[in-house]
Amino acid sequence: MPPKSSQPPQPPPPAASSAATAALEDACRILLLNEDASVFQLATETLFTIIQNVIQHPAEDKYRRIRRSAKAFQEKLGPAKGAVRLLKSVGFVEEGEGTDDAAFVLSAEVAQSAPLTEAKAVLKAVVKHRFEVDMKAKEAARAQQNAEGARKLAELKEISKQNTAQVTAEQEAERQRLLKGLQIDREDRERQKDPMQWK
Repeated sequence: MPPKSSQPPQPPPPAASSAATAALEDACRILLLNEDASVFQLATETLFTIIQNVIQHPAEDKYRRIRRSAKAFQEKLGPAKGAVRLLKSVGFVEEGEGTDDAAFVLSAEVAQSAPLTEAKAVLKAVVKHRFEVDMKAKEAARAQQNAEGARKLAELKEISKQNTAQVTAEQEAERQRLLKGLQIDREDRERQKDPMQWK
């Protein structure tokens, strides 16, 4: 029999991976709550660039440190729901929280791990999903506008038809009035020619 190990068993890698994936997916769900398309786009593009830079240059500190006070963070990540959560889900840890030097730092060991590659793929999928949802919403809005336009056009045509009918009726009444006037004038002329005829 093999000797018993005194160390407790380590959790299997798939479970750890599942926990990281769950945190990543949770962050992405929150990212999708950003209703402003420009906020969502800036945040996802910036996060994608951060992850891509770390994957390509895992040993360089400048790509593994993001200052909260940096203009890029303030303008692109700060306003977006879920951006900070996504950074944390891939291993960034906030240091100096509440101070002017607060920053999100990723260790060199984590920088070479699989979660970053997975995060990159998940971010791509999230952006694609958002694009498809936005396109469907635009198509639905366009279809609704077209239907509303068609309804208004039909109403205008009906009003025009009614107006035309009314004008035609008024014109016919005027024509009849003129004809009657002409008939009276003709009868008057005939009477003047032979007054005895009309006694």
